[in-house]
Amino acid sequence: MNKVEIDIPEDIDTSCFENWSEADWRNDSIGHENEIDGLECPLCKNKGRIFKMEGEYVVAEECICMKKRRAIRNINKSGLDELLKFTVKSFKAEHDWQRVIRDKAIEYVKSNSNSWFVILGQPGSGKTHLCSAIAKTFLDKEKEVKYIIWPVYIRELRNKMYGQNDINVILKEKQIEILYIDDFLKGADSENAMELAFDLLNYRYNNNLTTIISSELLMDELNKKDAAIAGRIYQRSKEYLFQINKCDKNNYRLL
Repeated sequence: MNKVEIDIPEDIDTSCFENWSEADWRNDSIGHENEIDGLECPLCKNKGRIFKMEGEYVVAEECICMKKRRAIRNINKSGLDELLKFTVKSFKAEHDWQRVIRDKAIEYVKSNSNSWFVILGQPGSGKTHLCSAIAKTFLDKEKEVKYIIWPVYIRELRNKMYGQNDINVILKEKQIEILYIDDFLKGADSENAMELAFDLLNYRYNNNLTTIISSELLMDELNKKDAAIAGRIYQRSKEYLFQINKCDKNNYRLL
């Protein structure tokens, strides 16, 4: 590539740059972090870093904008979308069992526990509301969260795994800091789907990774489908395992 020299007109005052250090020049450059998350930062000019000189060396420090950038990016990657509107405060607790679950949800997010939070049973009882509120609280704490709807997730996996048996397709969900599985084991329970469910939960069980689960199936129903899966859910949740009896009075979508 040919080098192109630019002549600077003599009437332009460049004296203001004479004492600039390498850090000054780097700080004056324009970054592109805003192209990822849409956040504009006048401090670092969207580089995510602030440079300074320490003796002869240039040292980079993280800009304060990165905390907010991570939060925005985690939200965008979480898959929660419209569910972010749900909060623990907005959960209607008109009955004792609702107040118990709500209060335990509050306790759970404050405890920094690696235990699993599991709500099973009646559709329309607020399971997704509370679990989403918990997930949102973790997002607000700058934790990485992933939300999946089990039947949709399995259907998409089948397309990815068509003609192959690559268990690594669930690696991201296995290793994510916090995973929320909604409608767990709902729908067809093929041998392949059950193997994936076990592999996913077994990995998270063995690695003490925080997992949130909501399902229309009660523990005895989960146990009939797969005792190993049910056993791991029970062992990792225990004091944060709730079962809501299946009856119309507990379905608030009908009221």
